Amino acid sequence: MYDNLSNLPTVPVAEGAEAPADEFVWPVGAVIEGRYRVEEVLGGPGHSGMGIVYILNSRDGRVAAKTFQQQFAMDHQLIQRFLREAATWMLIGFHPNIVRAYGIDIIEVVPYLFMEYVERDPSGAVSLADRLARRKLAIPEILDLAIQCCDGMVHAESAVPDLVHRDLKPENLLIAPDGALKITDFGLVRCRMNQRTSGPPDDDASQPTGDGSGSDGLGLTQSGSAIGTPAYMAPEQFVDAENVTRLADIYAFGCCFYEAIAGRRLFTIRSSTPMEHITRAREMHRTHAPVPLEAHRPDCPASLDEVIMTCLEKDPANRWADFADLRERLKRVLKDEFGIAYTPRSMPPPAPRDVANQMRSLTLLDGYNRAVGMRHLRAHRNRNPYAFHLALASYFRTHGEPEEELRQLRKAARVRGRERGYEVVRRLADRLVEDGELDEAGALMDEFLARRPDDVDFILEPYVAWLIARREWDRAERLLADHTPSLRVEQMQVQLYRASGRLDRIADLRRRRAHTVIDNLRRTIAAIAPGDQIGWDQPGDPDLLKQILADAAPDIDLAVFDRVEHIYWPDMAACPDFSADMAWLSVAAGDLADPALGAPEPERARYARWARILGHPRRIERYVDRDELRLWTGEPDNPAAAPVLLSAYPSLSEP
Repeated sequence: MYDNLSNLPTVPVAEGAEAPADEFVWPVGAVIEGRYRVEEVLGGPGHSGMGIVYILNSRDGRVAAKTFQQQFAMDHQLIQRFLREAATWMLIGFHPNIVRAYGIDIIEVVPYLFMEYVERDPSGAVSLADRLARRKLAIPEILDLAIQCCDGMVHAESAVPDLVHRDLKPENLLIAPDGALKITDFGLVRCRMNQRTSGPPDDDASQPTGDGSGSDGLGLTQSGSAIGTPAYMAPEQFVDAENVTRLADIYAFGCCFYEAIAGRRLFTIRSSTPMEHITRAREMHRTHAPVPLEAHRPDCPASLDEVIMTCLEKDPANRWADFADLRERLKRVLKDEFGIAYTPRSMPPPAPRDVANQMRSLTLLDGYNRAVGMRHLRAHRNRNPYAFHLALASYFRTHGEPEEELRQLRKAARVRGRERGYEVVRRLADRLVEDGELDEAGALMDEFLARRPDDVDFILEPYVAWLIARREWDRAERLLADHTPSLRVEQMQVQLYRASGRLDRIADLRRRRAHTVIDNLRRTIAAIAPGDQIGWDQPGDPDLLKQILADAAPDIDLAVFDRVEHIYWPDMAACPDFSADMAWLSVAAGDLADPALGAPEPERARYARWARILGHPRRIERYVDRDELRLWTGEPDNPAAAPVLLSAYPSLSEP
């Protein structure tokens, strides 16, 4: 969550101060998205490599939110690593010996990982490193903490197969005031960077690796051939950190608890440069034998010394095979030497809301990952979070996640500029009306129209739906009468007539629509020449349309379909496209098949057959959604897809 917080400076941003434009930092006292008040800012520009952590107060108590600095928000590789590691933390789930990851949220276009906040004890300590700096720990207390660490690692490895922490160290072993140890920082981000450390390192300080890799102190771990903190790295981790196994974590565990018992690190490294430091650390871990623990701590049982020394074997094959085996050996030492039976920590089962939030976060990570992969958004997202949140809303709508769609629309509404925003007002108001939130929808549209009184046409659909829901039918009808007749207006008229019980008017509208579509098809087919390319929504549509036209317009020469090239969405170029005709004919046929509209039985049966052939109502849903489906299922870096995002909601144009 926030490794080594006690050694990180708080960013000196006064309460209420403006955040720097180029290095955005939420100031202390700021309220983020109306939900979180910033209590403390740790790390940030000039204080840490890449990471930044906010300690926040929320309705549910304190939380920590970890992210990366704004200057790295254009680094696509870093973003990918952050998302991958955040997803891993979500998959680890819930355990009393692992800092809980509550979920992911996107704020100002940057992902934040919200974590459990571990309180400091009365002395101000929050980690094993803090406690070791303040006092000597009793052997039974050390054993209890060591077994808890094993418990956490056993759970993590079972939840995420082949997981390797790669940065176990006392700073990453947090200890709650009740004595519960909680493992944090599962390598959230690893990014190759230039070395920023200057001056000689302290002789007993943890330093990043000399090639620019290591931890930046906020869990944003950098990558290279070596990854980790040299004082706790296994010999093999200096050579090929990408391919180490859990045996490297067992070595790091041995380093941590050797230090806890002995009161000093396994090896003291004196150097004048970062490169010299990493070189000496590598050599000592590879060749130097550890000093027996009894030389530092006479009260350390020989059985415990043996367990720790086995962790510290140079050859990985000679270490404990896994944390489960190691845990049982430590429990035996605690029982045999001190007569204490280990009691594992417990926690209440996670609430369904917590589990759902983690699952939602995984979906959100996928949507964010797809969004940052788009060249247009990657180039402009820092300046246009509005478009970014609209993109995420589109992603969740096409993936059947209405709750997350609504959250992203609300985020887009908060960041829209004064002279834009009709897209989100239209889409958000539409969702709110659908959900019965009429007061919120009305306030949203009233605010928009107060600034742009002549732009009601931009939000016409949700505004009419809002009037209908309020049973203001006359007002809705007058508003529609002021507009030129079109398919868009017809759709709203049908909605109005259905709500007000004027079903005969719907039948008249839909009959005219069906006749218009058939006439349009007749003209389009007559203009087709052999060899032309013809566009369709999905395979099988040519045969379906033939069935309809054989019944509706037997005068049309259907053999032309055998002499053309059929192109299917989304690969259609600029060619005649029958998708819209079939979609809107399915709507007309579906309505006319409704017995409530009063059509004669032979006519109703005919339209019911058409509706069934055309796949009503899914066909129109697919047609209206397909621009957004192209955005999320097409080539991520396809620049042609980007304008779709910035356009209005898919228009209901005439077929």
